[in-house]
Parts: sequence; structure tokens; C-alpha cells
Amino acid sequence: MQFNIDISVFMRSGGAFGHISGMLELDMVPSVGDTLSFVDAKPGATARPHAFVGLLRVEDRVLSAGSRAPVSLMLEDLYFDSAEDAQEAGRYLESGFEFVLHVH
Repeated sequence: MQFNIDISVFMRSGGAFGHISGMLELDMVPSVGDTLSFVDAKPGATARPHAFVGLLRVEDRVLSAGSRAPVSLMLEDLYFDSAEDAQEAGRYLESGFEFVLHVH
């Protein structure tokens, strides 16, 4: 099954940095509270940065009434100390999982 993914990205010093979105293929529909592992990226991906643990909890899921749109999974927010750390995590998720980092 394919799922829309959305992850908000913030700076610990305050303020929004951006968000990460994309599609993810899973064998089952995760429940709110489940944890998704992004530790094992596809071959050739950039190295997982130290600032990103690689585990994200499902905060919410949105089922689209009246259409066949994929289920949307809202994952827990990411917080970083620096813009560089946020960019590195974004590059990892882009290269390893084909997500897109949208900087605000």
C-alpha cells in the first residue's frame, strides 16, 4: 500500500524550517502511535546524519472519504539545533526514501 507522508521540521531555537513529504510503500496501514524506521535507506543514499535518529512515530492518519486517494500519515515533528542539521536530515530522506524537503 502507498501512503502520503508529511513531517514538519522545526528549529529548536524557535520557528518553522520546513516540511518533508513523499510517498512510502508499506505492507500494512500503521496505527497512530506506531513507529516507522528510516534507518535502512536504499543503497547509495547519503549517510544518516547524527542529528536524525531514524525513528518517527505516527501522530495522525488521514483517510480520504469518497475517493481512492492514499492514506496520509502525519509523522512526529523533527527538531534540529541548526539549519545544517535539518538540511542533512532532508538530504538523507530525499536520497534514501525519495522524499522531498520543502524549506519555508
